[in-house]
Amino acid sequence: MDRLTCMWFPVVSEYKTTPHPSELLNLNLILPQFPWLTSLKTYMYFIKAKLSWLYLNLNLVLLYLINILLNQSHDIEMNPGPYTPKYPCGVCKKAVRWSKTRTAVACDTCNTWYHTDCMGMTSEVYNRINRSDVSWICMTCDTPNHSSSLLDSYVSVPASENKFHPLSDSCVVSSSDADALYTSNSKHSSSIRTSSCSSIDSEFNPGSPLQQSSPINKTIKRRKNEPRPLKVLSVNLQSLNAKREAFLEAVESCQPDIIAANETWLKPSILSSEMMPPGFNPPIRKDRQDDPHGGVLLATKSDLIDGEIKINEDCELVATKIQLYNEQPLIVLSAYRPPNNDLPYTQTLCQAIRNVVAKNQSAVIWLTGDFNLPDINWASMSIIGHQYTTAVNNCFISTFNDLGLTQSVDFPTREENTLDLFVTNRPSLVTKCMPLPGVSDHEMVLTLSDIRARRQKPVQRKILLWKKADMNNIKSEINIFGNHFVSSNTIDTDVNDLWNQITSKLHSVMDTMVPSKLSSTRFSQPWITNHLKSLSRKKKRAFRRARKSKKNSDWAHYKNLKKIMQRDCKSAYHTYISDMLCEGEDGLKNPKRFWSYIKSKRCENSGVAPLMKDGTLQSDSSTKANMLNNQFVSVFTNAQRGCI
Repeated sequence: MDRLTCMWFPVVSEYKTTPHPSELLNLNLILPQFPWLTSLKTYMYFIKAKLSWLYLNLNLVLLYLINILLNQSHDIEMNPGPYTPKYPCGVCKKAVRWSKTRTAVACDTCNTWYHTDCMGMTSEVYNRINRSDVSWICMTCDTPNHSSSLLDSYVSVPASENKFHPLSDSCVVSSSDADALYTSNSKHSSSIRTSSCSSIDSEFNPGSPLQQSSPINKTIKRRKNEPRPLKVLSVNLQSLNAKREAFLEAVESCQPDIIAANETWLKPSILSSEMMPPGFNPPIRKDRQDDPHGGVLLATKSDLIDGEIKINEDCELVATKIQLYNEQPLIVLSAYRPPNNDLPYTQTLCQAIRNVVAKNQSAVIWLTGDFNLPDINWASMSIIGHQYTTAVNNCFISTFNDLGLTQSVDFPTREENTLDLFVTNRPSLVTKCMPLPGVSDHEMVLTLSDIRARRQKPVQRKILLWKKADMNNIKSEINIFGNHFVSSNTIDTDVNDLWNQITSKLHSVMDTMVPSKLSSTRFSQPWITNHLKSLSRKKKRAFRRARKSKKNSDWAHYKNLKKIMQRDCKSAYHTYISDMLCEGEDGLKNPKRFWSYIKSKRCENSGVAPLMKDGTLQSDSSTKANMLNNQFVSVFTNAQRGCI
């Protein structure tokens, strides 16, 4: 600072408050405080001193300058939001920029830009429309507005004699008012209707349509208690006993509701509980008596309400009936046709399918299994090969056509042939059929549907955790109760009262002093480690890559991972069993885990097991109750009253 500024600086410091820079130019504010400022030159030195003093308060000056810039810009937003691109893409909503690597086109009607990769547009199409004489219109503008608001809209255009009719001209109600009418009670509904009529009659405003050609995407969340759609897993096993570990891992990974397996190669002496994963009903099996090959199996989740359908024909076919929410049931059939030219067996199998469908004409039919029919082109329902006789192929084609069944699997399941089929009479209820890595030389077929079945509420048991109980307080509480029980009761006290006092006290002590938990309803294989899960995901990626590229090297890599997966699954399973059976100093290392494993191999975890009636297993609760009631009634005799 120069000499004059230093001279004036003590005078400036006498200014009581920090002045705003705009106040320095206002003489009416400065002169009353400093009357000795008489000349303009003195006043200029004063301002210079003031500015030098303000230089020391740099933060105040910066804030003042920022405030001036904001006020002069006239572009202040009270609630600034995120960055919105000037030209957003109509699909991904990201900014469309001038780039040679990612091209875009604009609609000539709505001027909306679209990335070519977002629409799946090829480079050939882009080069064709990249001319001045070619017009391009997006799907939103080109699609007509298929509005179905005639029945849903509450805007009345024609007149109607019924005043309570939606098309009545006496009262016009908008969609928002209509929602309020339905959600509120009758008292408030009448007031809303009256006010809406008086306000809308004066000015007719139909508003936006209720249905649009390009509706807003809304995430549909499934309700908590809403049942999930059914999933069906069709698998060719080629010895379930030899590939048990790989089969259990496949079921654990995809979590199906229905399992349809063929070529099980099981004997009647092998129990189903030894092979099936937990959480499933006892499966419906049909094993070969003398031949160790063949065999079919059909299993459903334990929460589904189903019942076996008896098949009288001598063929490898099993069926079950599952209850849905509507009156129409779901019929699931699992079949297997051996790879031979046995025409009588083929006719018997087709006749058995016809009989099941004829008895359930209004039901939804799902038929799946290994049919070994590579000669049929299911898209055109024609014969294109000569591996099997024409009579065998025509027998299935005529059966499916007569019953109105449609084959849904459109990919090969063994090499280049489609052998594993999924046939239904309601193809619109099938969402997707997708291939999965198989446990044999066949690929598995996972079918997703839109069908929701009735599900039973899982039974949960109360488990007392005695290791965490407060035993000292329990003993003291029981001693106090014992003394009070002896002193307050006599020999003449009723036995039932004594028993009720003891049981009520014991239950109250257990409820208050013993922690408890409910048994879990989720089942999983404890021997499946994180290593197996990672290897399973790697195998699925290799399977998808091999199907897409169709290279021999990719198929060899997938088959190698498949062998490693089966080997590691067997090793992990046997290691888990051996660890449970190994004895320590006091016996088993973990007795609880051992007996839990033994308990899981039972046929039924809780409740009454499925009962056999006329050669058919019944798992429905009401059916089982009626069967037990009839059995009890049949063994009792009607005694005469006079003899009592």
